[in-house]
Amino acid sequence: MSSRSVILSIRSVQTLDAGEASPPVELRARGLLRREGEALILTYREGEDSGMEGVYTTLRATPEEIVLSREGPWQTRMVFRAGPPQEGRYDTPYGALPMRLHTRRLRFDLSETGGELELEYLTELAGQSAGATHFQLTVREDPSGGSQTKENQ
Repeated sequence: MSSRSVILSIRSVQTLDAGEASPPVELRARGLLRREGEALILTYREGEDSGMEGVYTTLRATPEEIVLSREGPWQTRMVFRAGPPQEGRYDTPYGALPMRLHTRRLRFDLSETGGELELEYLTELAGQSAGATHFQLTVREDPSGGSQTKENQ
C-alpha cells in the first residue's frame, strides 16, 4: 500500500514517583503514514534532538492497541493496551533491561490523512519504577508532499 508523507509533532512528559515532572520533550519529524488492514503504520527516523540518532521508530496503531518498535542502537517493542501490564525488553547501547508497561489511557483519533494519538502509561525497568509518561503525537500531511523511504527520511 502507498505511504503518505507526514509531519509528526511529538510531546512527552515524564513524572517521577516523587511527583516531579521532567521538562516536556517536544520533537518534530518527517515520516510516512500508511494503512495496513485495520492498522495505521507510522514510521520515522529519530533525530539527534531525541537522544536516539540513527534509530528508526515504527508505530502500529489501532483503536485498541499501539505498538511502538525501535530499530538501531536503541531497540525495543512497547505494547500499549488496556488490561494487564505488558512485558518487554529495552535494549540500549549500554545493555538490556526487562520492562513492564501499565497503560492507563490510550486515545486513538487517527486516519490516513492525520490526527492524534495519546498515551498515558507507567513504566518499570528492571523491576524499578521509571515513573509515568504522558505522550502526545499529532500527525498532519506534509505540505511539501514529498515521498520518503526509510533510507532518506
